[in-house]
Amino acid sequence: MITTKENGVQYHKLNQIIIDWHFKTKKTIAWVERPLNYTEAEEPEYIDDITPEEVDEGTRRVRAFLYREQSDPIYMKWQRGEATEQEWLDAVEAIKIAWPKISEA
Repeated sequence: MITTKENGVQYHKLNQIIIDWHFKTKKTIAWVERPLNYTEAEEPEYIDDITPEEVDEGTRRVRAFLYREQSDPIYMKWQRGEATEQEWLDAVEAIKIAWPKISEA
């Protein structure tokens, strides 16, 4: 499930609004397929134990969404002669720069 690493908020479906908010607020998106951990206090607090692998998977899912929504349409325009190859490559590179994998940072 899409999860904000810093506070444990979870989302059922990734969309542009979620991606934009995380980018704007410099929050990290992770993909977590396990229950989150909380303290055993009267008012439990979220424990951030999200792994680098979960962050990388979140980044992979963000990139896949953005490629599908942003760079793929430019690719199709390039194939029809309505855009340049460089416009498509620039769109792909912009996604990679905005959402780097931990292993690439």
